[in-house]
Amino acid sequence: MELVYSFSIIVLFYVGLNVLLNAGVVYPANYADIQSEKVEAGFKTEGWTPDEIPYYYDFLYLKDGKIIENTIDKKYDDLVQQAIKNGRAISDEIIGSNVFKAYISGNRQLVIRYRVNVIFTNKKLYKLFENFEWGYIVFILTIWFLGFALLLIRSSNILKREIHKIAMANDNIRRMDLDYEREHSKYKEIEGVLVSVDVLAENLKKSLGKQWDMQVKQKELVEQLTHDIRTPITLIKGNLELLKEEHRDVSSERFADISNGIDRLEKYIEN
Repeated sequence: MELVYSFSIIVLFYVGLNVLLNAGVVYPANYADIQSEKVEAGFKTEGWTPDEIPYYYDFLYLKDGKIIENTIDKKYDDLVQQAIKNGRAISDEIIGSNVFKAYISGNRQLVIRYRVNVIFTNKKLYKLFENFEWGYIVFILTIWFLGFALLLIRSSNILKREIHKIAMANDNIRRMDLDYEREHSKYKEIEGVLVSVDVLAENLKKSLGKQWDMQVKQKELVEQLTHDIRTPITLIKGNLELLKEEHRDVSSERFADISNGIDRLEKYIEN
């Protein structure tokens, strides 16, 4: 999903730029370079003035070696001098390289500067966003980042929801509620865990069932044994009393030993 989404953003970037070009909102990256020939041709005509230079050019206009007008930033002075000397100079930016071209007509000189990038057809927009391509890249990356974040949030919520199924099954087993409603997942990893938990619950249920049956049988057996032992003990106690009455000459200590043994036996039965 992330790869498909990223590819879609790239397609959107390309299509969006073409729509802007076809709608006349922006000029292509080589537009200023193409139009520089017209600037050169106009400069070499009589009656030319700097007002004829399009808004997307900065320029240096000299007459008789004196600066008449200069709109080029001073940080480009070295490149301007290089252009005057060689006729052309270019900066080394990765995106939006600055190109300088110098023209001579009689006692006049003109140096123009322009960027090799997409530019707005509207002068006001160009002044606000001179480097259109960087702004467009930042805009697209912002859309990509927001969409990617939403995709991660969605995936996180799905994962939490699926893990909650496992947690609920585990909680039911912990509470010994082994007849809980089984849940399923369309994700094979989660479904595999749920199936394993269900198998565990079923096996535990069978084991507890067997253990309960064993305890019931054990209880019944103890009750039967207790009843079977109580009956002869009662008879022994009754006969012992009769013996005491009939044989008063017999030592009481001998009867006491028998009586103590019967008492201990009754305590074992109670336990």
